[in-house]
Formats: sequence, C-alpha cells, structure tokens
Amino acid sequence: MGGSAVRIVRGTIMATRENQGLQIGLIVCVLVIVVLMVLFFFAQKAKEEAAVEKVQMQDRLNTAEAGTRRANDDLTKMKAMIGYPQEAELKDIETQHKTDMTMFAENWPEENRNYRELPGYLIGRLMDSSKSVRDTQVQVERMRNERDKARAEEEQATTQYEDKSAETAEEMAVRSETFKEDRQRMTRENQKYATDVQKERKERQRVEDEKNVEIAKNEDDIRNLDTTNKKLQTDIDLLKNEKIGIADGNVAWVNHRERLAYLDVGSEDGLRPLVTFSVFDRGEKNFQPERKKGALEVIQVLGAHRALARILEIDASRVILPRDVLYSTAWDRGRQLHFALAGKMDIDGDDKTDREMIREIISMNGGVIDAEVDEDGNQTGELSFETRFLIIGDTTIRLSEWTPDDFEENDDDSTNAVANAFAGNLSEIIGQAQQYSVQRISMEEFLDLMGWQGSVTTKRLGVIDRTQEIKPSTEDFTNESEEFRERSPALLEDNPF
Repeated sequence: MGGSAVRIVRGTIMATRENQGLQIGLIVCVLVIVVLMVLFFFAQKAKEEAAVEKVQMQDRLNTAEAGTRRANDDLTKMKAMIGYPQEAELKDIETQHKTDMTMFAENWPEENRNYRELPGYLIGRLMDSSKSVRDTQVQVERMRNERDKARAEEEQATTQYEDKSAETAEEMAVRSETFKEDRQRMTRENQKYATDVQKERKERQRVEDEKNVEIAKNEDDIRNLDTTNKKLQTDIDLLKNEKIGIADGNVAWVNHRERLAYLDVGSEDGLRPLVTFSVFDRGEKNFQPERKKGALEVIQVLGAHRALARILEIDASRVILPRDVLYSTAWDRGRQLHFALAGKMDIDGDDKTDREMIREIISMNGGVIDAEVDEDGNQTGELSFETRFLIIGDTTIRLSEWTPDDFEENDDDSTNAVANAFAGNLSEIIGQAQQYSVQRISMEEFLDLMGWQGSVTTKRLGVIDRTQEIKPSTEDFTNESEEFRERSPALLEDNPF
C-alpha cells in the first residue's frame, strides 16, 4: 500500500502542473483579445470622426459659396449708396477713397476707414485719448499690486517646497527599491509582448505608407491641374487680346529682278539676320502652309523697323507684292518663342539625323528649346506653359541602329527595354504637350511655315507662267554691302516705310 500511495501523490502533482500551463495560456489569449478590441474601437472611432469632419467641410463650402453671392449683391448696392454707378470700377472707387482717407484720417485704422464713420471717428478719437490715459494709470496700479502678491506667494511656496523635499527624499529611497522590482517584472512582461507589438507596428506602417503614396499622388494631380489652369488662363488672355493669327510684319517693297524685298521690322523688334518668313496675301489671317505665296530670309537689319531680305521661294501665279504679310512660327515681334522636339529629325531624307540643323534654325529665329526626346529615346528638359510648339519628327523605333553593347546595358529582354524606353518618353512629352495645351506640328509643317529651303531657291508655277517677269540673279548674296544697295522706287515718296 505504501507504493500505491506514492503513485497517487505523483499523479496528482503532474495534473496540477498541466492545469497551471493551460491557465497561463488562457490568460494570455484573453489579454490579446482585449488589446485587439481596444485597437478596433479606436480605429472605428477615428473613421466616424473623419466622416463627420467631411460633412462639416462640405457645409462650410456651401456656406462660403452663398456668402460670395451675397457679397456681390452687397457690392452693387454699396456702389449706389456711396454715389457711384453700377458699372464703376472698384479701382476708381478705391483711388478716391484712399485720397479722402489720407486727407482726413491718415492715422485711422485701415479696417475702419469709411465715409459713414469718419465724423464719429474724429470726435471719438479725442474722447478715447483722455479715457486711455485714465485706464492706463489704473492698469499700472493693478499690475503693481499683482506683482507684489505674486512675489509673496512665490517665497511662501519656495519655503514649503524645501520642507517637503526633505520628507520626500526618504520616501523616494523606499519607493526606488520597489520601483526596481516592478521594473524587472515589467521588463519580462514587455519582452513577452514585444513580438505582437512589432507585428502591429509593421501593419500600421504599411497602411500609413499606402496613405502617404495616395496623398502624394493627389498633390501631384493638384499641381498638374493648377499648371493646366494657368496655361488655359494664358490662352484665354491671348484670345481676349486678339493676338492669335496676327502677322509678324509686312513687305514694304519688292525687287523681283534682284530677288530682294524690304520689310517693316527691324532691330527694335528683335529681328536678326537669317530669320525666315512665309509670305501671305495682304489681310490673310489663316497662316496655313498651303496658303503661302513665298518665303524670305533676312540678310541685313537696316534700322529700328527696317530690314532687307532675299526671296527664297516664289509662286509665279501669285507674285509677292508690297503690303503682303509676313509670318514665322519661330519668331515673334519682341518675344522669344519656346519649342520642344520629339523623334528623329531627318530633313533631306538621307536617313541621318538633322537635329542640329533644326536647333540652328530655331536659334537663328530667336527661339529657345525647352525639351527634347532624341532618336534613342533619351529625354532632356521639360515643357512648361510658355512652350508654344512641339515639333514631331520620325517616331519609328529602329532597333537595327542599336549595337549589342547598347542591348547589354538593358534588362534581359533588350529589344523590349529599348522600345519601351523610347515609347515611354515619347508618350510622356506628348502628354505634357496636352497638359500645357502646346500645339503639335510635324517637322515638315515647321520647315514649310519657316520658308526653309536649304541652299535651293524654288518657285511654284501656276496656270500662267510668269518666269519672264521673275529673273533670279546669278550672283551670290554673300557680300551684301557690294552687291546690293537700298532702293527708293518712284511709287513711294520717301522710302519703303
């Protein structure tokens, strides 16, 4: 029986230890559930507060809009009340108001300057001055009493603090030992919950990062919309001022025998030699390439509004005449035009890039290039609301022009990488052009509107051949001072201008 009793006691002890482990696990689970419920409560509360705040913001917006309408009505009534007609400009009213207030109430606060309160202000100013002196004296005396009282209270508090500090020092020694024991216990508990807290922190960080990415995207959209609005407002202002479709100048006189023309633009207009113009009929407003009658190139700037040009291109059926209008896509009177380039620029069809020549043409005409996407898909610069034209060349991707070394610098699928790089940058610059309302034209349209013909002078013949009337000179134009002189035909009294 002695052996049986020992076995019974041992079994009881083992069962007790197993139940203790289950109890500890149950306690841990309950604590975790409580923590999760608390976190869920705060998250739900934050969501409800955000919804309420959204409704409040919408109410404030509606209130602000209604206030704006009321303000406009009040402004109209106020003009009538102070003796101004409804169509009177606010700046005129403000100018007269400023003059009156400067004369009668120069030291009056800006927010109170009005005709209704001016007499009361002048009388009240005198009364306020006297009252202010009395109030200041009373306030100084009150502040002096408060200062003395505060000093006495401070001295009393200092004495009490010193007495209390001595008593607290002994109590702190006892509590310090207790604190150490509690701290060791809490450290063990914190280590136990560290893993769960770290997981929760990572999840919260992930949600916050997603929110930050969305906020950044919305901010970019807002900036893009703001930039687009500025560009559209600029276009509206240009349309209001009727600056669209206006010629850059006029032909003052033409010498078809020497293939020369005098223009009414010069140094004060920002004109430089080698600028090219397309010529259109007098009064023309639609400056399309098919409607032009010729092209000119400036060879010498003669004065503030006077220049000499040579005829590059003529249409025998439509002879260039005095008072014909001039137009250039790359030059504007007293203004620098901005351009962007995209694709391969091949002017002469030899399958070789002529991008540098396009740059020189733009530079000679006083323009500037804001952004480019070259033949390899590399992008430099960015468009802005000042950019006027996007010149698009050949956008075909020629992978045969790439070398194996070029492909090795890309990913495993080199062909797709090159194509994607070119297409991506091309789509980006076209998207910017749409965003900033930039006019897109082909390279051929640009050269045609510029009247650029390289080293070849051409003429277009219509139904009637008038080549006998147009005899180009066989001499070069390289020495203008020796080959040409200013002419004053009898049909003009003084000069072509």
